[in-house]
Amino acid sequence: MIKYKEEAAMIDKRIELEHWETEHTMNYHRKQFLEPKRSTVAFEKFLTQYRDIDNSNILDLACGGGAVELYFTQLHPRLKIHGIDIIDKSFRLLKEFTDINERKNITLTQGDWY
Repeated sequence: MIKYKEEAAMIDKRIELEHWETEHTMNYHRKQFLEPKRSTVAFEKFLTQYRDIDNSNILDLACGGGAVELYFTQLHPRLKIHGIDIIDKSFRLLKEFTDINERKNITLTQGDWY
């Protein structure tokens, strides 16, 4: 059973890597930096309806390219947000749209949830 899980995890990672290597996928995710998804906008409104998040720390699991991180920190400059994604290739998108070294309130880490 353990061997099956290990093989399945390797297949999942390979498929995910292949997914991020296509230009179609990269363009799809680039659009999120140009115009945030409605779900991102709605989530930010939901959070701020119940809490002042300006001085908060947020963890974003499966953050993708970091579009949510950029959107949130543009609206809330004192917010600190940490994104984790298993595919670090996606992080290059954030670098296309901002100087990540100047964004001290955004950190990205390659990893999984385990």
